[in-house]
Amino acid sequence: MKKSVIMVLILLFSIGGYEKSGYPAEILYVIFPVALREQPNINSESLEDLKVGDKLTVIVFKDSWYKARTESGKSGYVAESWITKNAGQAEKAKAEGPKRLETEKKADIQREAIIKKIESKPGFQKIKNSEVPVELEKIKIGMSMQQCKNAWGEPRNVSNTTTATGTDTHWCYGDYCSKSLFFKNSILVLIRD
Repeated sequence: MKKSVIMVLILLFSIGGYEKSGYPAEILYVIFPVALREQPNINSESLEDLKVGDKLTVIVFKDSWYKARTESGKSGYVAESWITKNAGQAEKAKAEGPKRLETEKKADIQREAIIKKIESKPGFQKIKNSEVPVELEKIKIGMSMQQCKNAWGEPRNVSNTTTATGTDTHWCYGDYCSKSLFFKNSILVLIRD
């Protein structure tokens, strides 16, 4: 009898029976427009575009990615920085959504202009697995962390701050942090030289 109960429990958990077994499912809310992905990485195929305020049911969490189910029943992966467990925070993000989207569109346009400007100059090189070119030793707004590392090397000190909209990162170079790079969600947004 005991063996049968254990087998039934294992079967329920292995086929997603956690939600069906009477335990409350963990609910998450989207706080930034993001893709539901087939695999837990940003290069994976997008299954569905999620909107701010969309509700997700957690299936599993691993390595900063939630496998979750949408209200329509589609399952996929979402990075933890784009979602929250706080319904109030999701409502606030939804109310701020149009203003935030406009800011993001402007940032995307600026980033594209920077990329085109860099690509038009002779002497740039493309970093492996990156669409954004890097001029050696030159740091520009819009670059990825890896591109900045390739240009200036490893920072002396790194500090991270996680917010509702993602992660802010500060890299220090030189004595007394004489040079600094500031990133928003792994994209360079400020240079202090």
